[in-house]
Amino acid sequence: MKYGIRLGSILVALALSFQMTAVSVFAQDTTTTESIAESTTESVLEETSTVESTVESTAENTNTVSQEETTSEATESAVESTVEESTEEQSEESEEEVVADTSYDRYISLGVDLTDSERAAVLNLLGVTEAELEQDYIVNYVTNDDEYAYLSDYLSASVIGSRALSSVKVVKTEEGSGITVSTHNISYCTSNMYTNALVTAGITDADVVVAGPFSISGTSALVGVMQAYEKMTGETLPDDNKDAAVNELVLTGELSEAIGDTEAAANLIADLKQKIASGDIETDQEILDAIDQTASSLDITLTEDQKNQILDLLKKFASLDLDVNQLLDQAQGIYNKLEEMGIDTQSIFDMIVSFFQSILDWFRSNSGN
Repeated sequence: MKYGIRLGSILVALALSFQMTAVSVFAQDTTTTESIAESTTESVLEETSTVESTVESTAENTNTVSQEETTSEATESAVESTVEESTEEQSEESEEEVVADTSYDRYISLGVDLTDSERAAVLNLLGVTEAELEQDYIVNYVTNDDEYAYLSDYLSASVIGSRALSSVKVVKTEEGSGITVSTHNISYCTSNMYTNALVTAGITDADVVVAGPFSISGTSALVGVMQAYEKMTGETLPDDNKDAAVNELVLTGELSEAIGDTEAAANLIADLKQKIASGDIETDQEILDAIDQTASSLDITLTEDQKNQILDLLKKFASLDLDVNQLLDQAQGIYNKLEEMGIDTQSIFDMIVSFFQSILDWFRSNSGN
């Protein structure tokens, strides 16, 4: 019985001890669990914070990239816009600067005031049909304002008139072929007068036909030739050359009326021009002496006023630095005729040959030294 009580007590004590141990373990487990939970929570919070920070950083980076892309797109857009504007400006400038269509070597300048019937008459004289005009030629129109711009310094308004009628055909020819001119219904200017003036203007290698709807002076045709030539070649003729060419044409016409011989007047100016170009005469007195000599050779009598006008023109020629060889090449017919007439006892070609011959002789004579 005693042993039974003791055994029961022991069992009760063991049960109580086990209960207390279990409670203690449970409490410890609970504490550990809470600690683990708190640690896990803190870790999760930290990771969440890190994720949020990463997300924010990514968002900022995305923003930056987006802004950079936007800036890049804006820059590209601005560059493209600038390039387009620059291209457009260059195109506009190019359109303003380019005066040539060198794919064509045939030009016609028509007086803008021609009536339909006058236009038909002029085209017939130029040997061109309307169909050919449209297909084979570049057409330029000369206005009365153009005529005044070129001619008003040398001709009165009554001579220039109020209608642009003179018309020309200009066909570019092979290099070295020179200038040839033919006229129809032109009463004042001859072929040689035109040829002289065109060479002075700087025009080379061209076949020129000048026509009027009826008999006209033809002085304004020079304007059409120069405009057509510039557009044909893309070369702007120097203003001084154009001015001298107009002066030459007008003065030659006035001299031809005064002396009654158009060819003699043209030959007079041509001969004096080649003397200037070759450097034979330089001072005013030398030029005046040459004028007297050439006029005498051509049986021309000049007044003092006429001589002074020629002197002024020749001084213009001197300032242009005309090429002697170009004069000969481009106006072969005129200078060959002058040589045949004996106006020049020694042609320009002979002078050039003599010059080089003298150099050769000098080297030969000094080769033994």
